[in-house]
Parts: sequence; structure tokens; C-alpha cells
Amino acid sequence: MKHMIRLMMVCSVIALLGADTQAMGKGRGMDREMKGPGMPLLNAPWDRVEDIGREIGLSTEQLDKIQAIRKNHREKVAPLEAERDLRRDDLHEAMLARKQADEKDIVKLVDRLNEIHGIIFKDSVLSSFQIRSLLTQEQSDALRSYRDDHREARKEWREDRRERREDRREDRRRDRMSEDRSSEKEPA
Repeated sequence: MKHMIRLMMVCSVIALLGADTQAMGKGRGMDREMKGPGMPLLNAPWDRVEDIGREIGLSTEQLDKIQAIRKNHREKVAPLEAERDLRRDDLHEAMLARKQADEKDIVKLVDRLNEIHGIIFKDSVLSSFQIRSLLTQEQSDALRSYRDDHREARKEWREDRRERREDRREDRRRDRMSEDRSSEKEPA
């Protein structure tokens, strides 16, 4: 039992330490990958929200309400994100300390980090629902279509980038091979 608890704790710590800060709410937010309508309006930079709003036909009144929801969300979440970053640093230091870290302290830090993550996530979802409630069905459908189109465009861009990278690697490999052949042919 003790071994299993220790293993679970180590796995949790590894997951937290290895988590990309972008994916955990710093900058874009861990909820950026959520698929519900309204999330792009919650997490995108404001100038992009205005562009999306124009594209899907939001009124000035709707944009004002969305801006108020976003402001309220940021005010709630910003102190939690700051605390999360501090607790993550504390956890990292405790795990890397020369002396044996106290298991109870580590578990408390992990529990607090999970609690903070849950609060941020819940507020993001609730704020998203508030935004979604402002949209008409046509706007919600247009937002979903906008998101899907842009997701597909990003996917294509990543695939193109991957292909270009592979082509460069292949070119470098061929260059090295030709250099090796030419050095073998030269008499000493």
C-alpha cells in the first residue's frame, strides 16, 4: 500500500513537472483545447475576438457582454494562476532538494495544485457557458465552423512544416553521404 501511494505521488509529480506551461493555463490556458463553442471567445486575444465576432455576426452589445465575462474570468483566475506557478516551483524545489523531501508536504502541494487546476478549469467552463448563452444558434454554428476551419488550417500548416523539416534532414543526410564518398575517393 505504501509503495503504491509513493508510486502514485511520483507519477503525479512527474506529470506536473513535465507539463507544458502553455497547456496548464499560462498564456493561452489549459482550456484552450476544449471543443465547446465559446472557448475561442474566452481565451483569444481581444483583437482576435473582435475579428471572430465580426465574422460570426456578433452585435456590439454581445461583444461588450463577452468582454465583461472575460474580464471577470481573468480577475478570478489570475491570482490562482500565480499561486499555481508558485506551488509548482515549490514542488519542483522540494523534489530536487538534496535532503529527503517530506512525503506529506509533497502530497499537500500536489493536492493544492490539483485543487487550483480544478477551480481554473471549472471557471473556464462556466464562463464559456455564459458566453455561449449570449449567442444565437446561427452564431454558435458559425463559431463552430470558424473553429473547425481554423483547426484544419493549422493542421495543414503543421503537416507542411513537418514535410519541409523532413526534406531538410534528407538533404543534409545526402550531403553528408556525398562528402563521405568524395573523401574516400581522394588519395592520401
